[in-house]
Amino acid sequence: RNLKDIWRLCKAYDVDVIQCHLSDAEFLGISAGVMAGVRRIITTVHYPDLLPQRKGFDLRNLLRRITTRLLYQMVDYIIAVSDDVADQIKCLWRLSASKMRIMVNRIDVQAQANVSIPETLKDDIGLAQDDQMLLSVGRLMPPKGHSHLIDAVAQITNRFPNLKLVLAGDGDLMAPLKKQVTDLGIKNK
Repeated sequence: RNLKDIWRLCKAYDVDVIQCHLSDAEFLGISAGVMAGVRRIITTVHYPDLLPQRKGFDLRNLLRRITTRLLYQMVDYIIAVSDDVADQIKCLWRLSASKMRIMVNRIDVQAQANVSIPETLKDDIGLAQDDQMLLSVGRLMPPKGHSHLIDAVAQITNRFPNLKLVLAGDGDLMAPLKKQVTDLGIKNK
């Protein structure tokens, strides 16, 4: 039904471009776009760990590999967020480099230099006014690397005694990350 709905929307609005992200969107968007004759179909890949962790041989991973390879043959471009992601996609799916485009995720630090922080923010989250806050916003999932950030904070707490790490997000790693913080003895950080 979703496939049919997307196809109808593409036809009704004479859609020129479909941009997909994540496997369900890719399966539906690419397929509907091809059926509707959309001029450009693009997908965005943020990390190359595209297959769920499953033990041993799992037919679902084989089917996903076959399906994804076929779908990626139908897109005009695959946008990767880093050279590493692009290289892994090319290798994993055996794709031509001509389909790849790299758009690095980045923050314009200069543009953020004068962003004002509400005066009550530190109070609201339990920090002292002289604390330095390091904020990470994102899903608590393996590709985001929060465990590395926590390890780094543990290593520099002596040099930066007022540094506090604030993680804003939720995900599968919430409990393991809390345990890591406790095990490293940096709950107050």
